[in-house]
Amino acid sequence: RQGKGSAILYIADLLAEGHEISCGYYGDVLVIERKDLTDDMIRNSNIIVCGTNKTRDYYNTYVRNNILGINTRLPMNGEKIICRKNNWTIEVAGISLANGLIGNVINVPSIDNLSGNTFTIDFKPDLLDAYFANLKCDYKYFIAPLEEKKFLKDNKYGEGNKFEFAYAITSHLAQGAQYPCGIYIQDIFPNRDIQKNLDYTGITRFSQKAIFVLPNRKFFF
Repeated sequence: RQGKGSAILYIADLLAEGHEISCGYYGDVLVIERKDLTDDMIRNSNIIVCGTNKTRDYYNTYVRNNILGINTRLPMNGEKIICRKNNWTIEVAGISLANGLIGNVINVPSIDNLSGNTFTIDFKPDLLDAYFANLKCDYKYFIAPLEEKKFLKDNKYGEGNKFEFAYAITSHLAQGAQYPCGIYIQDIFPNRDIQKNLDYTGITRFSQKAIFVLPNRKFFF
């Protein structure tokens, strides 16, 4: 993924060894605090990777509302989404509809195909030239607040496939993915091993350039 001498690997190794990272330029990696993350940085990145669902949910909403100017509850044509539950009965080009599959909506869901429980989309995964046509998606899950999603995801009586927006994803969901450039937002965990694993996975998703975002420093007087 990264070439020999990559600044991304250098930062990743420091994190794996438990070292703290200071703000500044490290070759192709820029380290900043969260308050210094700009809309232009987000626009020029392929994706945001972060540690927690809370951060993921915040930045998915922020990107849609504040950067793209989209305020609809349904996804628009071209929007980035991720499948959140396996459905092995649906397959395209030898690939099943699986949890963690990221791609784009390639049509505009309309009120005509919204039953109240499901809406229909065409979904093109990033790794395929083909697309899943006429996928029924769980509307209640899609619009649910973060704290309700787990219950709805596990509800065997729910209708439709489970999707969420994917401008930001967690390190857990990003495992195995690769992007030319992007942003990793560090969330702090009390367990050092979890912290190191999430940070290492997050920053190494990028092959060329990355922005590593630290929590804002707290100053006491």
